[in-house]
Amino acid sequence: MPAKPLEFVIDIRVATRVLFVVCVVIVLALIALDATVNYSRWIEIGAIRRLFNMTREDALGSWFGVTVTSLTALTAWATVIVVRRQETSRARRWGWIVIALFLSWMAIDDGAEVHERLGTAFKTISQDAVAAGRFGRLAHLPDLFPSYSWQLLLLPVFAALGTFTLAFLWWEARVPMLRVLVVTAISIFALSVGLDFIEGLDETHRWNLYTHAANRFDLEPFTERQFGVEPFTALRHFSKTFEEGLEIIAMSMLWLVLLRNLAEVAKEVRIRVDTASH
Repeated sequence: MPAKPLEFVIDIRVATRVLFVVCVVIVLALIALDATVNYSRWIEIGAIRRLFNMTREDALGSWFGVTVTSLTALTAWATVIVVRRQETSRARRWGWIVIALFLSWMAIDDGAEVHERLGTAFKTISQDAVAAGRFGRLAHLPDLFPSYSWQLLLLPVFAALGTFTLAFLWWEARVPMLRVLVVTAISIFALSVGLDFIEGLDETHRWNLYTHAANRFDLEPFTERQFGVEPFTALRHFSKTFEEGLEIIAMSMLWLVLLRNLAEVAKEVRIRVDTASH
């Protein structure tokens, strides 16, 4: 008697909501572990503390962020495959390719710190140009920029791609709630860049909000007792932690939108696995 085919029925709306909630819970747990195990030194073993340090690229937080971004990129590439097999416009097909390439770049960038390394290389090249007297005033731009050099080099590119992503996914989503998620996600990424800009400022810079907060509020008794550091150092650390968590949540929102969209465009797709022996 032939075996009955195994069939899975998934409510994509429920599944994506549960997946998003799981991602948010994991992010909150990672932030809590960073604040307790790492920064409050609940465990004195440095290797364990570094594992939960949200500001490090070799910690659990970074791994989870790269994983979510990679899965979002794979979802975009799956959409590219489905859309290319449908009767649709060339602009729509290329739009999804751009989205998939951008998300793939973000996954690689998160894992290999590409934009930070490019920013460092940009500043080094500019300093060599200044020493050699090349390029005139342009060579001094990285020294005049108050924050991280990567923003001066790559922020216009990221801004353009972010604007394209917002416009394209807004047009693709059509459902009001998904559009809200797209706008919220892109806005969170913009906020994260702003936080990154402040983090890159010198402690004495007039725009450094953490210095102003440390001077305005009497935080030293708490930060010294709880973390053993001065207020500015604690504020800067938790700003980075908050930034990393926000970026993962924003990417989880985009993943939810892309999964819902993939389910919509691929609703007539059938996958068959034949395991019968010949």
